[in-house]
Amino acid sequence: MKKVFLLAIATFAMALSTKSQVMYTDLESNPIVIDANNMEYELNLAGGETEFMIQNYYAMSTDEYAYFASFSSGSAVVSSSADYNANVNLLSEGTTIGSSSTFFGSEDGTPYFNVLLGYDYQSWLNQTGYVGFKFLLNGATHYGWAKISVTASAITLYGYAYQSTANTSIAAGNKGTSSLDDAIQETNNINLISIYPNPTSDLLMIDNTENVQNIEIMNLCGQVVLTNNALNTQSVDVSNLQSGIYYISLLTNNEKIVKKFIKK
Repeated sequence: MKKVFLLAIATFAMALSTKSQVMYTDLESNPIVIDANNMEYELNLAGGETEFMIQNYYAMSTDEYAYFASFSSGSAVVSSSADYNANVNLLSEGTTIGSSSTFFGSEDGTPYFNVLLGYDYQSWLNQTGYVGFKFLLNGATHYGWAKISVTASAITLYGYAYQSTANTSIAAGNKGTSSLDDAIQETNNINLISIYPNPTSDLLMIDNTENVQNIEIMNLCGQVVLTNNALNTQSVDVSNLQSGIYYISLLTNNEKIVKKFIKK
């Protein structure tokens, strides 16, 4: 069973590599809101160490700051020098993010707090735009972007993407011509089963489980990290998984259905 699953994922990955080098996570239909009730959100791009943290302390008090902070070694944000750390640049769609961009961030894993909003920096206030960033994946630099909107009370994250090819620039807003989701959708009827909530922090609920025979959860490296052989189960406990992006494979009587979800 595991070999069949990994072979299917490898086929999807090959389809992806021929279409696009951009790994895109779409949150437009279910954006992440960081506000006074939920002031921090970890941005985990590759399923391992958290690269960035969006922290909205400004929503609690206008004497505080909101940050797009760099949390892992080699992670950094396109920013401008300032008296207090560096201010996150508001990028427009199509802006090139790459080796010629100016980055400030963490060199050794010590958190670096790039300012997104504060009493002395308000370029993002009531604006929607793109944050440019870079991070290390397997020791190599990858460039990416995050689409956000900022108000005095909330930061909303609509999606993010990065170049899967190291040391290759990316345009802000570039989602690629395809994604792993597209490759999966080409070979599966994804409307047969739905999963929710997404993102989730503990239980991942599964709708219409009548014919589900086996469930496997895989990380972005293709490794199966959780298996559930219970028939017709209606939920999977993912609370022990690290924050990041995962795929859930549901084996039915007729086919294998694969869906992406985010573990908070």
